[in-house]
Amino acid sequence: MKRISVVLAPAFVLALALSALAQDPNQDLRKEVNELKDKVRVLEQEKDAQKAAPAAPAKEAQLLSAEGEGAGLFNRLFADAKVTGFVDTGFTYNLDRPANGINGNTGDSSLSTTPPGLFPAGDGGSVRAFDQKSRSFYIHNAQLSLNRAPTKELKAGYNIDLSFGSDANVFGTLDSNLTDFFDVQEANVQVLLFEDKLTITAGKFATFAGMEVIESGSNNQYSRGLPFLFAIPFTHTGVRASYAVVPDMLTFCAGVNNGWDRAVDNNDAKTGEFMLCYTPTKWLSASGVVYYGAEKARNSGGFGTNNEVGDKRFLADFVVTVKDLPALPGWSFGVNFDIGSEENVVTSPTTGLPEDADWTGFGLYAKWKVNDWFSPSIRYTMLDDNDGYRTALGAGGVKEKTLSEVTITGEFAVAASTIFRIELRHDMCDEDFFLNGDKKDDTQTTVGAELIISF
Repeated sequence: MKRISVVLAPAFVLALALSALAQDPNQDLRKEVNELKDKVRVLEQEKDAQKAAPAAPAKEAQLLSAEGEGAGLFNRLFADAKVTGFVDTGFTYNLDRPANGINGNTGDSSLSTTPPGLFPAGDGGSVRAFDQKSRSFYIHNAQLSLNRAPTKELKAGYNIDLSFGSDANVFGTLDSNLTDFFDVQEANVQVLLFEDKLTITAGKFATFAGMEVIESGSNNQYSRGLPFLFAIPFTHTGVRASYAVVPDMLTFCAGVNNGWDRAVDNNDAKTGEFMLCYTPTKWLSASGVVYYGAEKARNSGGFGTNNEVGDKRFLADFVVTVKDLPALPGWSFGVNFDIGSEENVVTSPTTGLPEDADWTGFGLYAKWKVNDWFSPSIRYTMLDDNDGYRTALGAGGVKEKTLSEVTITGEFAVAASTIFRIELRHDMCDEDFFLNGDKKDDTQTTVGAELIISF
């Protein structure tokens, strides 16, 4: 029996080996291929089922559908929005210590008229606006902005700027109470048309004119120059169109609005605006702006009925800026020139009849970014108010006058999104217009400090 087992054992092992050799070596591979074929068949069936189902609406159609999904557009408009803002605080001090505590007038009791279309005259009027009070701390502007620029995917956009503080009592004066320190500085919608070359803007928006802007942090200096305060408007309410004739190089704009700084029109006329902006290189930009229309209040007198056809105000504004020249890295320069007039708004000293008023503004600006934390700047501006109309401080015997100022500013980036400025400003007049103590003088000198935190 042992002998048989010994003989059969090798034979059994040999049979198993031959059987294994007889099997198909590609059997496992064929099994995997068959499994893949089954999966592909299932996917094709699902695809055929999707083709047979009704087509789903496009994304934009879904957003605008009447089945409650229109809220999707609302959510998207705000989901893509940018929320930004800043807090601007300051202090000003007049080295001449005027008896009335105001930066920029003679203190005559007769100087009590409010400048036409400008800002509250305060204690007898002033040639300074945002920093009118001497020896005073300010909360100039706590601004909150909500913005969504129109895009190729969603053609509609909007911009809302809400301003709180003493600055709002300057540029918002004509449509609010003089003690109301709040203003909707801008609120408008924009729509892109014609292959995104045409932008239509409707609502309230900043003026095209001028080198400086309402937001102090976007200017070089703490105080504002004379042309910004007296030669041009601040804001407009209406509709404007901007067309990119040559994208990123040549833009033409035209619009119609209620007038200078009027959210609600004060007459039956409208003011037209036109602008041409040319940027031939990344370091050079130039613009020309024209405003023309009746600005007098309804039934305020002058030629025409309700100021529909007569007594027009005209402004031509030109700005040229140069920045980051290859030969002067870190430097920026600006030139601003304004010429304006208005019909039948002053009285002729010889005939006693109404006559036109004219004014001219001019400004030179330079700033040098020395490094990431220090940027000094200098500004010179002047205003030739031939008839005393724009400064509206002629009742005290100083009517026709030429004002000018020089301002030197040091700007420090003290922390992230935080800048501190200190400035020295010297105002001049060709008449004894300012107060040095309780005596009239033709100059005044002020110092100012400003802290702006942005987010």
